[in-house]
Amino acid sequence: MTSLRANNGGIQKTSIETILLFMVLLLMIALAADSWIGYRGYADDVMSIRGALLWQQETPYLGTTHWELRHPYILLMSVSTALGGLSDITVTLPSFLAVCVSLLLTWSLAAYLLPNTSPAIAALFFATLPITVISATTLVPGSLELSMDLGSRLLLFRAIRLNDSGRSQI
Repeated sequence: MTSLRANNGGIQKTSIETILLFMVLLLMIALAADSWIGYRGYADDVMSIRGALLWQQETPYLGTTHWELRHPYILLMSVSTALGGLSDITVTLPSFLAVCVSLLLTWSLAAYLLPNTSPAIAALFFATLPITVISATTLVPGSLELSMDLGSRLLLFRAIRLNDSGRSQI
């Protein structure tokens, strides 16, 4: 279903599904803002922040602990704190963005694998899970790992479908 809207004398199609996706994303943002947890000072949080700050001082900083070795997450936190200073919001921003990307990838996977069903249902379930909301508001390196996993699965399924020989090359 699409709706029509005037655009500079022409007609532009706006998908209802795009509107639904935007609404689900706004719902997740509202839930995250309502249940904001932020920085709690757990040992792993301290080590993650330490790794991010050391990346700013000693590039490249390889890390010495398990938490400092999660380089994709630590690098995003380092960039976030370098641009916005050290605050509750800047240290949790990578988790929040990763959860938003995971929501979009969940929508894409559902739309790709189940074209006859609404991906809005899958995205709504994902957005309203308590673990999703909590992960969006705290330092959770697993949130970035989830988005990478979902992205790799989407690429894998697309590669399997693009295979012209009809067999999987997995």
